[in-house]
Amino acid sequence: MSAQGNDDGPDRGTAPDADEAILLQWTVHLWRQAPAHGLAVAAVAAVAAVMGWWSFHSLLFVLLGPALVLTATAEFLFPAHYRLTARRAMAAYGAARLEIEWERVRRVLVSEECVRLSPFGRPNRLEAFRGVQLRFGDAETRRSAMAIVRERARGLQDHA
Repeated sequence: MSAQGNDDGPDRGTAPDADEAILLQWTVHLWRQAPAHGLAVAAVAAVAAVMGWWSFHSLLFVLLGPALVLTATAEFLFPAHYRLTARRAMAAYGAARLEIEWERVRRVLVSEECVRLSPFGRPNRLEAFRGVQLRFGDAETRRSAMAIVRERARGLQDHA
């Protein structure tokens, strides 16, 4: 998935298919916003590699430990690309590609850092694993995205 714009600003454009008209797309890189946390992730990955060698004396576990740390922190380490189209909301970071069609959105959970589009009408334990979470790099992107979310997910109320 390629983003058309620079780091944190919104972009507008259209996709080849009319149903997939791109309403808004943007990129957020959390590591750039908090580089000290990136050093903490690197330190934990290094500790995982040392523990893999110390515990198992195996190159497999030396590589496996840091790989697990990197995949668990992919949303932080890699740029996250977000796209809102006429049919769905999408988020992509690392190897993860998440999307939800607007007609499947049952609840919109709004917090200061992000907005979660949930397929569940009421709180559910699976909510952390379903739906799409949208993060914003600046206030302009947040305003534009929230206007689209409110328009596309009609009749839904924001839940804090």
